[in-house]
Amino acid sequence: TIRESVIKVAADYEAYQLWDQRKEVGNQMQREVNAVLNRTYAECWGLQLLDIALPKAFDQSIVQTQVQNQAISTEKFAQESTQIRAMTSVIESQYEKEIKVITAAGEANYTLITKTAKAFAKKL
Repeated sequence: TIRESVIKVAADYEAYQLWDQRKEVGNQMQREVNAVLNRTYAECWGLQLLDIALPKAFDQSIVQTQVQNQAISTEKFAQESTQIRAMTSVIESQYEKEIKVITAAGEANYTLITKTAKAFAKKL
């Protein structure tokens, strides 16, 4: 029966896998359900694993593990963001330095050219 095929698939997985690999488990259940339905020329187009009844303590343990994993991922992304901001700041500083050097060189050239032109004009 369909119920037996779903129970059989669920029994092939550890309890935490039902949570971690929900999509894979659902796909396997759908394949098994289709195997049963094909005998009557029927087909299951979609199967969603919506609720998994586990002992409360075990369920809480899985949820806590997932929360910790999310916290670790969040911290990792925060560290990466900080590193990227630091690298961006270094690049920005380098460009600001180049801008100052180029501006100073331009002002120096301007001063030299204008003073040279004025000196030359006074000679005439």
